[in-house]
Amino acid sequence: MRPLTAVLTGLTVLSAGAMAGTFFAFAVGVMPGLSASNPATAVSAMRHINARIENPFFLAVFMLVPVFAAAAGFLALRSGQRTAGLLLLVAAAVYVVGTIVTTGAVNVPLNQSLAAASPHADPATVWADFIGRWNAGNVVRTLASSATLVLAAAALAARSAAPKASAAAELVTNAVTAAAR
Repeated sequence: MRPLTAVLTGLTVLSAGAMAGTFFAFAVGVMPGLSASNPATAVSAMRHINARIENPFFLAVFMLVPVFAAAAGFLALRSGQRTAGLLLLVAAAVYVVGTIVTTGAVNVPLNQSLAAASPHADPATVWADFIGRWNAGNVVRTLASSATLVLAAAALAARSAAPKASAAAELVTNAVTAAAR
């Protein structure tokens, strides 16, 4: 793997890992913790979290994952590394569909609805209308980001000259290709 391809693949692994970790932390800690609190507190806290999460650093990492993956994938393909290239392109697609599309179609609209809820609305009802669908979308994002991380790591393994690493990456590529059909 050429140096630029290796750097972009490494950035894919790091940024996908950061996103998977963020979504996982929400799934197993933040949201259960908020749900265990008073609904008015949960609604208020989630509004504050949503206001702070939209920052340049988070948004850059969130949006650059598929850019890094696709760029590395195209470079790998151009240099004859078919397995690594395909793994990275699949990683980019999985992230776009599972993380970015889900965020835009599920989580962001729910966050906007929560922010727009009347201060006179019953907090228990507002929270109940929000939490189940938000958590479902977050699980999809967690799984998609985690899959992106695994695919990018497999691409790094595929670059190795060791036959075992290439064989394992080829198995993953074949499984993903078969599942996509």
